[in-house]
Amino acid sequence: MAGWVRRGVLGGTALLAVVGSLIVFPRSPDRASASPAANPTLATTATPATAVPTPAPTLTDTAVLSGGASPTGTIVFTLNGPNGFSFSQTDPVTDNGSYSASTSASAVGTYTWTADYSGDTNNSPAADQGGPAEQTVIQLASPTLATTASPATAVPSPTATLTDTAVLSGGASPTGTIVFTLAGPGGFSFTQTDTVTGNGSYTASTPGVSAVGTYTWKAQYSGDASNNPANDQGGTSERTVLQSATPAPVSSQAPPGQTGPSGQTVSQHTSRTASQAVSGTLPTGGVATGGGKSAASDRLLFGTILAGLGLLTLASGAVALRRRRG
Repeated sequence: MAGWVRRGVLGGTALLAVVGSLIVFPRSPDRASASPAANPTLATTATPATAVPTPAPTLTDTAVLSGGASPTGTIVFTLNGPNGFSFSQTDPVTDNGSYSASTSASAVGTYTWTADYSGDTNNSPAADQGGPAEQTVIQLASPTLATTASPATAVPSPTATLTDTAVLSGGASPTGTIVFTLAGPGGFSFTQTDTVTGNGSYTASTPGVSAVGTYTWKAQYSGDASNNPANDQGGTSERTVLQSATPAPVSSQAPPGQTGPSGQTVSQHTSRTASQAVSGTLPTGGVATGGGKSAASDRLLFGTILAGLGLLTLASGAVALRRRRG
């Protein structure tokens, strides 16, 4: 029969006395504390600043996880940009190493990445370092506009048509307009606007113009959400000079068979410049030609006059001789 039971603790030992006997139970040890978790790091690098190509750039972020104790879990990449742009990608972690996310975007502006490692039972969570290394700036494309105007020309009848051709290149799927402007003599002014549907050639042409002088073209591209504006290169390639037309020679010839003294055949040529040419066949078979009042024509005319005077002299002598005989 049990007399009494007493429980107590002495020096960390549980005591239980039952019916005068002493039973000793060892005290349970305190629960061991968990070992400290590893503290991995997450270093990230985003795509550098870039201009908008065609159709759109690819933006990437690379995260290097290091210092983990056989890490598992996930890395979540997030990208935020202009006009409410948002993108997210989750990569499973299988160990320390590199992990990447990528997407495309076209709106101009600054895009910012974040990367977060979830951690696991042996590793603490980790976040990227932030800052400029996690930013990508998409810049406007800068197209060029090269132009060529009509070459110098004489004014035809009745007028001339002037043109200017602009070649737009290097744009990122450009839209907008190209405005052509032509200024000329006497306050002449002309404007034409072409709609841009991509890189390529665009041409403006005037209705007929007739005033003599220098005409100067100017071409300007408006730009759009992805492209900077652009101007032509200017200079002589954008000028057209209209010159006076040179009159064509117009000639007339005496009717065939017209003869002069001593059997000479004479023809006369005239032009708008009032130049004259006299040609003839002399009695001895020689031919004299010339332009304007040349020495040859003068000699021919002088010879003709002398021949006429000689005939008159012979006639007068014959008359005098007859009178004497009579």
